[in-house]
Amino acid sequence: MNNACEISGWGNVSVLQSLCRSPLLCHLVGVLSFTVIALNVMLWVSLIHILALLLLLPFSWANQFVETQVNRCFSAWVSTNEWWFRHMLGVCWDLDPQLQSDFQQSHLLIANHRSWVDVFLLLAQLNGRLRLPRVFMKSSLRWLPLIGSATYIMGFPQVKRYSKEQIANKPHLAGKDLHTTRKACERFKRYPNNLLSFVEGTRFTAKKHQHQQSPYQTLLKPRSGGIAYVLEALPGHFDHLVDFNLSYPQENCSFWDLLTGQLTCATVRATKVPFPATFLQSDFHPAGKDKAAFFTWFNQYWTEKDQRLLAQQQEACLLESSQNGAINECHDQNAEK
Repeated sequence: MNNACEISGWGNVSVLQSLCRSPLLCHLVGVLSFTVIALNVMLWVSLIHILALLLLLPFSWANQFVETQVNRCFSAWVSTNEWWFRHMLGVCWDLDPQLQSDFQQSHLLIANHRSWVDVFLLLAQLNGRLRLPRVFMKSSLRWLPLIGSATYIMGFPQVKRYSKEQIANKPHLAGKDLHTTRKACERFKRYPNNLLSFVEGTRFTAKKHQHQQSPYQTLLKPRSGGIAYVLEALPGHFDHLVDFNLSYPQENCSFWDLLTGQLTCATVRATKVPFPATFLQSDFHPAGKDKAAFFTWFNQYWTEKDQRLLAQQQEACLLESSQNGAINECHDQNAEK
C-alpha cells in the first residue's frame, strides 16, 4: 500500500491540529472549518453565475469558454478545500497512485458510500487526474439558492424519479425515467464528462445492512437501475466502469469528524472494470430487453467489489493499528521536549 497517511510530520503541527486534540476545543475548530468551507462554496458558486452571463452572448465560442472556466472553478473549489484539510487539520488521504490521468474520454464512476466525507475524498482522488464528475441530482434540488442553479449551469443531470407506486397509480409515467435521463445526459454528448454514482443509494450502516439482509459483507444491495438508464441513454459512450473503493480505518467517519480534525486518514483504491463485449453492441438495451443480462453481470461485479473492499478494510485496520502506536510514541517524545 502507498501509505500517504504518514505520521512523520506530527512533531510540526498547526495550531488547529493542536486544538483538535482537545475534546472541547475541537468543536470550535469544526465551526471554523464549516465557515471556511461555506465561504469557499459561495466564492466559486458566485463566480460560476457571473460566467453563466456569457451564455447570453450570440457567439459560438461562449459555450465552450464557459464550460472550460466552470471546470476550473470546480477544480479550484476542490483544491482550496484540500489545502484546508491537509495543512490546517492534518488530514491525509491515502490516494491511489495507479489511477491514470485521462481528460480526453468520458468515464462512468462508481463508489461505495459510507459518509458525506466520501465526496471530498473522491474529489481529492480525481482532481488533476480525471475530469471532476457530475452526479445525478433530484430535480427539486435545483431550487436551492445558488447551489441548485450552479449545479445546473455546471451540467449536473437533474432528474425526477418515479416510484413503482406512482407508476401503478399513473401508468402514463412508465418510461418517464428513461426519457428524463436521456434529456439530462444530452450535454455529455457535446463535452467529455465523468458521471459519478453511489449505487447503494444511501450511506452504509450496520443497521441498514441488517435490515436489507444484504448478501455482501461490506456493501448494501446495489440500485443499478440508474446505471442501466445511463447506458441506455448514452449508447457506446462508455466501455468500462472506474470502480472506487473507499475505506476508513476508524469507526467514526462523519463529516463533522472531518471538520473537527478527528478523521485524519482514509483510503481510495481504483479498479477499471471493462464491460462485456455484448454490452458494447448497438442492439444491447440494458434498460429494456437485456435488463436481466445487465443485472446478472452487475451483481457479479458487485460481489467482486465487496471482496476487494473487505481486503482493503482489513489492510487499513492493520495500518491504523501500527500508526496509533507510532503517533503515541511521537506524542510522548514531544511531551518530554
